[in-house]
Amino acid sequence: MSKLASPKVNVPIGRRLAGVREHNRLSQTEFAERIGLSPRAYQNYERGEREIPAIVLRTLYEVFGVDPLWVLTGPGWVPADVPLQPNLESLEAVVIAVEKHLARSRRRLVPAKKARLIKMLYLHYRDRSGIDDDHVGEMIQLAA
Repeated sequence: MSKLASPKVNVPIGRRLAGVREHNRLSQTEFAERIGLSPRAYQNYERGEREIPAIVLRTLYEVFGVDPLWVLTGPGWVPADVPLQPNLESLEAVVIAVEKHLARSRRRLVPAKKARLIKMLYLHYRDRSGIDDDHVGEMIQLAA
């Protein structure tokens, strides 16, 4: 590590790299391959153990459209200008759960309320492995 870089500087950069990788739903190995690095080298950058070279920043821009300045300085951990890829499996699971609860409880929601409920539940469960049925029921009670 050069005298200009330190863990205090490199760790947030590594966290933003991880944010880009997670945003694209790639493993460390897959992400490293996409930008032409060995998995070990990439892991060192993501952990903040090595400073990131300019060529890696350039490649991130070319491959993922990520602003190099954002990688270096932030703010946040996920690039704000990159639209999130929808997790269609999670969306489908949320819609099915909402419909089951509404049918079981014989409740109806106006389309606007139902859409907001599905959106909120989707955002909550998008990156999780499962849906909490009780939580869905509680949210429907609040929305109705």
